[in-house]
Amino acid sequence: MFFTTYVLFQVWNIINCRSLSAYESGLKGVCSNPTFLAVMLLILLGQIVIIQAGGSIFKVQPLGLLDWLIILAATSVVIIKAEVFRFFLRIRKIKAHA
Repeated sequence: MFFTTYVLFQVWNIINCRSLSAYESGLKGVCSNPTFLAVMLLILLGQIVIIQAGGSIFKVQPLGLLDWLIILAATSVVIIKAEVFRFFLRIRKIKAHA
């Protein structure tokens, strides 16, 4: 479970790093870059295959659906926190220019 949690933290951080500006969302235009989407899909599919089918090779146990959902919810805090922070920075910037 730890390995998957770590990988998904990194997935959210990859999305966050798409924006070098504190005022622009990392999610902006995420679907407009096919290479980015392909890499993200490859990472996620690779993780699923390693965890669900690679038990004996990688010495891991398959995760149940509830485990996957808990990991997704827990690790998504990374992007939620960043997006909320950026939202408040944009609001503050708008108020400063008004």
